[in-house]
Amino acid sequence: MFNYSKIALGVTACIALSGCLEVEDNNNDALVAQLEQQNQILQDQLDHQIERSKASKTAITLSGSVKLATEGDTLADDVTVTLYYNGKWHDAVMVDEAGNFEIAGLPSNTDVIAQVSSPSNAIMTRNFFFETDYSNAPVVQNVSTFEVGQPETLEFTVLEEGTNLPFEGLVLEAHLNGYHNGWVDEAIRELVEDNVSKATLNSETGNYELVVPKGINTSLSQTTDLDADGMDDVEGLGFSNSYQLKFNPVTYLSKIEAEQFKLALTFLAPDGSVVKPDNIFATNNDFGENKASFDDESQSFTLDANYYGNLEVLIPSFTANDITYQASQVKVYNFNENSQTYYVRIDGGYYYNVDIVPQDNIVSVAVRLRGEEQTTPNLELVSTTQNFHPESHAFTYYFNAPIEVGNRTEAKLLHTNALVVTKGNASTDDNIAPGTTEIRYEDVEVPVTTSLAFNDTALTVTPNSKLVEGGNYTLTLRRPVNKQSGYYDDFYDNKYLSVMTTTSFAETLFKADNFNYRKNGKLITATNTAGVESADYSSEESSQICVLIENKYNVSITNVEVIKAVANGQDATISNSWVNSSGSSRLYQLAANEWLSWYTVEKGAAVENGSYNKSCLSILDDNSNNVMFKDHTNDNENSITVEIEYRININGNWETKYTEQTLNIN
Repeated sequence: MFNYSKIALGVTACIALSGCLEVEDNNNDALVAQLEQQNQILQDQLDHQIERSKASKTAITLSGSVKLATEGDTLADDVTVTLYYNGKWHDAVMVDEAGNFEIAGLPSNTDVIAQVSSPSNAIMTRNFFFETDYSNAPVVQNVSTFEVGQPETLEFTVLEEGTNLPFEGLVLEAHLNGYHNGWVDEAIRELVEDNVSKATLNSETGNYELVVPKGINTSLSQTTDLDADGMDDVEGLGFSNSYQLKFNPVTYLSKIEAEQFKLALTFLAPDGSVVKPDNIFATNNDFGENKASFDDESQSFTLDANYYGNLEVLIPSFTANDITYQASQVKVYNFNENSQTYYVRIDGGYYYNVDIVPQDNIVSVAVRLRGEEQTTPNLELVSTTQNFHPESHAFTYYFNAPIEVGNRTEAKLLHTNALVVTKGNASTDDNIAPGTTEIRYEDVEVPVTTSLAFNDTALTVTPNSKLVEGGNYTLTLRRPVNKQSGYYDDFYDNKYLSVMTTTSFAETLFKADNFNYRKNGKLITATNTAGVESADYSSEESSQICVLIENKYNVSITNVEVIKAVANGQDATISNSWVNSSGSSRLYQLAANEWLSWYTVEKGAAVENGSYNKSCLSILDDNSNNVMFKDHTNDNENSITVEIEYRININGNWETKYTEQTLNIN
């Protein structure tokens, strides 16, 4: 009696031997017996591999213990250990009187979270992270002792610096999780990052209270941006762990407020006479004005300052009375409560520092400039914007002297590694035959417009069309004209920039596609570029189902579990499903009978052309046959309900999230 595996192996063996398919007709019993023996050997090997594979899924028996961090205290009798692996939490296991536990049936070579907790809250819940050993046979794995602590309340007082009044609004957290093996995937650790204890203010005592595990030095983190506007509102407490806080019951916290005053700058030549620069502007005056205005009466430039941190004011190089003055920079730092002064630093020309006492909220600074009898100062780049403007995609350079854009000035923007598509029927001037599409990646120049501002010291390069979200670009600036000399400068600058995504990610943006070259049941591309109909080259039904999300959202699909499938209006009975491939792909809509030349893209999807992160599924029904899907229409439902595990990059940090979505098949 042959099972499925034996039939497959028998056919393989027959193909490998000359004349094998005629054996039975020739009644060659000896050869038939030899082949059956070979088949049996191969089948035994396969069965052994299957057994080893099955054994690895339940090979590990975990042996460990739980103990209190403090001597003399008794471990509660309701302490449990709950394991997370293979995408879900498993049943809790009680520890015995000595704190020991044993859990069987764990898969080998798998990341695990062990959560130690107590229903009565006799201990504080802690999570420990490790990886099971690699084994194809049953083994016992001993893990390090899980150390836990009873709840202990730390009381401490926080006073506002300068007023000695109680500080309200402190955001301080103690991180309760235990050790982790450095090799454990970050994604699994992120699942329980919210296991923290938060400090609360006791309104009766005026003290903050923070509950931590007794006997365990717990790491602390403090939020300094209380209103989540991207700017710090308070200083840090200076405590990184609970032991430091425990032995410092009274601490002070300083509020950070925007500095607000009027800045008055008077510029002096080396001989002490007043000179007037062509242009003065601030680069980081967060809530104030950027360009300073000149006051004829006081012969000074004034600026309404309103900023966090320190204020930077730029004075580009200029010429007055045949004297060329070097570019300078004035930095004003935070107000010093003790000395009642602002600390001011002058850079460029002459270098010096000075403490300025404000009068009537005016900070007056005399800036001595260094001048030389020359008319052609070298061009220097003072500053640039950090990246493309989010809407116009413009980019600005700030120079130390006025410039011009001449015929030989190069302001060049390249879309690096851009997708270039040339279809066989697009032109008679290429060698691409009809019926073929050439796909290649190359740097493509983007036309730009240049403009000058700030007395021609600021050059802005603006693309003539919107750039591709998520695209990478190179911006080159070469040979601007030094306006004072009239000659091209040898200045050269090359920037590598990227375009951020302006649309917000939402979990409803996940899509499902069957790659059948159709949308809503109709062909997306009826003919190839040679005019040949494409209907006979693809089927309406497909077993290829992929979950997709555009790459521009910085989302990576890590796993997909199928909960329900509806194929052609009928609920499918799912016996098994798994992710058979995943990764990033470039999708482009072309006819099924269109040839691809050079580089390849994936064709057949109904979603818009672009770069996607995708996970493709194999879904089997109760007869172990592939579930076949057509396009979803109003008259014929084709959909999948799935739980999607994905990682998303938020402010530079990757976070793991889960969502259940019902996705119609495109």
